[in-house]
Amino acid sequence: TFKCKMNKSKDILQVTWQKESNNSVENMATYSNNYGHNVLEKFIDRVNITELGLYASAIIIENVRLEDEGCYLCLFNTYPFGSITKKQCLTVYAISEPILKEHTTFVSENRVKCVNLSCSATGKPAPEISWNTVETIQKEPQSQLIKHPNGTETVTINAILSYTFLSKGDVFCRVKHPALQHEQHVSVKTQPSFDITIVISVVLVICLVSALLILYLNWKKKLP
Repeated sequence: TFKCKMNKSKDILQVTWQKESNNSVENMATYSNNYGHNVLEKFIDRVNITELGLYASAIIIENVRLEDEGCYLCLFNTYPFGSITKKQCLTVYAISEPILKEHTTFVSENRVKCVNLSCSATGKPAPEISWNTVETIQKEPQSQLIKHPNGTETVTINAILSYTFLSKGDVFCRVKHPALQHEQHVSVKTQPSFDITIVISVVLVICLVSALLILYLNWKKKLP
């Protein structure tokens, strides 16, 4: 919501709202006693004049978008002094949901099974991304920045962790951004390794066979 006021010592004929962007100015809405209020067609779906008057005016912009960032001018058209301008500026923040991916699993040079992780998010301004664990990372995290035409930036940070630590510990990436009241955490969810799954399966089969054998022997003893 943008508001502006003017003292009643001047004779105001009309109030005009304008948007300033890319070194140009375009009219958004006007109000006068003779013609009432008028919102230009380009803004009619998202701009409403919420306070009608020559000495106090207010507009609201609904469903704010990235392109709404800029400065807004409130012009009091007076007689005989001309226009008196008041200026207010809007900064738009945006942040996407973080995306965490698990990439290639491989064995490092020292025969340690590792997982390549990446965490990314897109925002305006660029988000800050980091991992909650540093000492267990096999190689120093690598970050990448991609700038988009709409002013947003995608940040991706990679990390290589040992699978043993990943299976035991809680690993997550942290995202900081002005649009967030608190850090966002995205945890890594890993499945048991193939070797562990085989061991568990073998143990279950052995237990099942042993139980059936005990039942069979007990049943045989009870026979006359």
